[in-house]
Amino acid sequence: MKSKTFRVDLPTVQSNILMMYLDVSRITAKEVQHRLASVLETDEIKVSVKASSRDQGFVRFVAYWKITKEDVEAAVKKIQFVIKEFDTKFNNEVKNV
Repeated sequence: MKSKTFRVDLPTVQSNILMMYLDVSRITAKEVQHRLASVLETDEIKVSVKASSRDQGFVRFVAYWKITKEDVEAAVKKIQFVIKEFDTKFNNEVKNV
């Protein structure tokens, strides 16, 4: 998935922790965390994903042993949905400038 706002460096993932880096000129970790945790009536994916961050430049996801393959697949779909949603918003803002 290509995005100018969100980036994951997959070769560096070596554990159950995944870091998603953000373009802080466009969005903050708090905004992403809030949207991932929210489930709106209009959402295609009805899942809440919890994430953390120590600063505004990244969002941190951690999987633990009780999470199933289905849980991971649902979380990935929600993350992709949110990325597309924000990318569409930012692309529309650029067009309107």
